[in-house]
Amino acid sequence: MKEVRWELDKADEIKRATILALAHFFRIALLSEIGIPHELLDRPLDYTRDDLMRFYSGIEDLRNGSNMQFTQSKKVSKRIGFEMPAFLEEHTKNCSRGLEVWMCTVGAGVQPQMRDEARAIWNHLSSSSSSLPAAINRMLQIEARVAEMSGTADAMFSDIATDEWIEACAFVPSIFVAELKGWG
Repeated sequence: MKEVRWELDKADEIKRATILALAHFFRIALLSEIGIPHELLDRPLDYTRDDLMRFYSGIEDLRNGSNMQFTQSKKVSKRIGFEMPAFLEEHTKNCSRGLEVWMCTVGAGVQPQMRDEARAIWNHLSSSSSSLPAAINRMLQIEARVAEMSGTADAMFSDIATDEWIEACAFVPSIFVAELKGWG
């Protein structure tokens, strides 16, 4: 949790907005598919420690699997003489951070003493909302570059309308919403 906060402490607004947008993309597109209830992300303190640990592990497994897949792709690419572009590595790290936002949120329910850290993370993220259009546009450009490089038309981010995505990013877990000022 501290690592996420430290990165957000030093990140510029676009990077914070990128992580915010990715966190909410994952909330909308992936987490329910692995059995993470929306209510858990809103009110983790309402769940038992065992449930929180199970859900935390599910998100962690998703993050770890994604990171392993990228590492393997990078190794294979290197073997065939292709150097993975730096923008892909940065994007992969940002995706991990997007999932880690939810890990920190759920973790605040497991370890209530870490609520201040999670609150600080949400404060950083919510303060970047004015940069969401630019961050989302950048991710759409990355998606287009990847499609061009790979010769596929697979889309993830472009399946969601930008306005809908920005609106989804207004969600802040209710355990923090009253404490965050200036959102919206």
